[in-house]
Amino acid sequence: MIKLSKVLASGLIGACLAGAPPLWAQSSAAERRVELRFRDLGIDYPIRLRTVFGQASLPLNLRANELVTAAELELRIAHSPSLRFDLSHLSVAVNDQIVWTRPLDAAGASGKVVKIPLDPLLLVSRNQIRFDLVAHYAREGECEDPTHSTLWADISNDSVLRLTLRTLDLPPTLEKLPAPWFDAAERERLRLSFVLPPDPGLQTVRAAGIVAAWFGAQADYRGADFPVHFGLAPAGHAVLFQLGGTEPQLRAIRNPGDVDGRLLVFSAPDEAGLVELAQAFALGHLVMRGDAASLTRLELPPPQRAWASPRWPLLDQPIPLDAFRLGPSTVSGLAPGPITYEFTLPPDLYFLGRSGGWVDLHYRASRAGNPKSSLNVLLNGQYLGSTLLDAGGAQRAETDSRALEVELPPQHLRGRNRLVAQFEFTRDTAKACEDFRADTLQGGIDPRSRLKLARHAHYAEMPALEKLVNGGFPYAKFADLSQTAVLLPERPSAADISAALIVLGHIGRWTQEAATRVEVLGLAQVEDAADKDLLLIAPAEVATLPTAFDEAGVLRLGADGAELRTASSLAALQARIEGRPLRDAEKVAARVLVQSRGALGTLQQFESPLKRKRSVVALRTTGDFDPRAVALALTEPGRSQFIEGGLALVTADQVSGYRLGARYGVGRLPWWYALTRWMQHHPYLVVPLAIAFAWLFALVAQRLLRRHAASRLPKAG
Repeated sequence: MIKLSKVLASGLIGACLAGAPPLWAQSSAAERRVELRFRDLGIDYPIRLRTVFGQASLPLNLRANELVTAAELELRIAHSPSLRFDLSHLSVAVNDQIVWTRPLDAAGASGKVVKIPLDPLLLVSRNQIRFDLVAHYAREGECEDPTHSTLWADISNDSVLRLTLRTLDLPPTLEKLPAPWFDAAERERLRLSFVLPPDPGLQTVRAAGIVAAWFGAQADYRGADFPVHFGLAPAGHAVLFQLGGTEPQLRAIRNPGDVDGRLLVFSAPDEAGLVELAQAFALGHLVMRGDAASLTRLELPPPQRAWASPRWPLLDQPIPLDAFRLGPSTVSGLAPGPITYEFTLPPDLYFLGRSGGWVDLHYRASRAGNPKSSLNVLLNGQYLGSTLLDAGGAQRAETDSRALEVELPPQHLRGRNRLVAQFEFTRDTAKACEDFRADTLQGGIDPRSRLKLARHAHYAEMPALEKLVNGGFPYAKFADLSQTAVLLPERPSAADISAALIVLGHIGRWTQEAATRVEVLGLAQVEDAADKDLLLIAPAEVATLPTAFDEAGVLRLGADGAELRTASSLAALQARIEGRPLRDAEKVAARVLVQSRGALGTLQQFESPLKRKRSVVALRTTGDFDPRAVALALTEPGRSQFIEGGLALVTADQVSGYRLGARYGVGRLPWWYALTRWMQHHPYLVVPLAIAFAWLFALVAQRLLRRHAASRLPKAG
């Protein structure tokens, strides 16, 4: 019997990663019905079951405060018409409990719909829905190939799971944080409202930013949206900041406007107390018992070093792959699933040679099966290398571990990487009717496997907004954001503050640390943040930038409109040499500006006019365009993929990025490499410089020779 086991996607209630959104229908005050297609759960393709025994599973996660009261599974199935139907059947199991089994028949081969009622008592917080295919085609006395192409069945990703959910009335508590404000069962973007006092001070905004970065770290890949309200809390869950009381205190209370909502309340006598309470919360220094926690004393840890967050591996030593493994490290069967590792690298990683490093895989594999069985290695979907599993032949013991070293091309390495080790077991078909057991085919990767990076430096060529999208750079370099300052108008609107919180949440996703040292300042205080990387949020209609900042970017925004500054002829020549279509990018950006008709959102990145090698990201809008839409574009994969270079334009219809703006470097390169790189980027200066150096050398040599000749002449008198 051959087992094909694949985890297809992480499904959950309310997930809507692709296609049409799930349908919601309110049935009562505390009960709702949910209809989810498999494509809503992240199943982008039909579930394909193959071989004599094909198996696939669909994870289903439920919120901790919801209970399933009714469930139904509607499957759209098609299968091979050439099966032996008296021996072939399909089964469905929920958490390893068989709930449905039916034989396959010729009438349903081209497709049929079956509705399967599910016992709601079987569904808990973490669930697995498994599909098992048992298929045969050979008649009595005939030999059967367990991997024959006849053995197949497909389950459409238009299949539907219907659930009736009841929200449990749980008492407010801090002990289950981040739930219910964020539940790890969710795969959709976190949407959590922040409620601030009317006309909040910038230190209150700073406290909210620290908390937003913490929730952004919890949401991770899902992204986070933080709408801001002044005064009253909206329906649902929310985070509320208020001034008052005798000491900083964190409380969990019911939302007065929503029986199912909960409020996470930060209160303190003054704004400084709010900041300290937010810092203690993010650092985990509060004792979370019951529904309240008080702050008595806070001592901040020292500022963090660059790239010290647990998100980033230590690069000056071999990286153990097992710490980044997803799923099991061993597989079996004729069609085993992959052994997968996910790891992140700093966005400013700059390799000083042609190699990005090496993967040193130590693996074990059984000798059963065909000698052509292999182990293949892929990085981010790109093939790196492979080896045959029969190396060593009969002389190799079953317990022996073997090594495979594969080189990593630097162009294939990204901020977030997926390394896959795929065993490919094949059956020896020389003897067609020989008894065969698929579970004897086994392979695994040893925990001592390592990733070794080649010689590198920390250097980034800027502007590069794509590094902000895929790594939070440059802000995430220091995980506590000690080198980051957020600049806002003196009286920011709710939308301005929301945009700042969304960006800080996005940065928190990458740092996975407490943003305890981030600063929030007014535009008039920009000189106080001269030695920091700046995040500037200022609508063009209500805020005027300092002249130096207004002139540093490639796009000038004002109440009278937008002006795109074109690059000089020398910069255009430099771009042509480097293969960048600078003039074409300017034309396209100008066309988008005209078509926006004054309603536009922009992201610009440029070198700080206050200090070299410091970056500024300016999030600005014109007309009535919502700055939140620009910030949210950073968190939406379908839109953020277009953000790059020094300028991104966001309209109601599209997001577009352009490699425009003056270029600068952040970080350090060895002097000899920096010189070589400079000559590669300025080849038109090599000949003039060579002539100048030759002339200078000739001039010095001439003077030295004349002095030497004069010293040999006899002195007069």
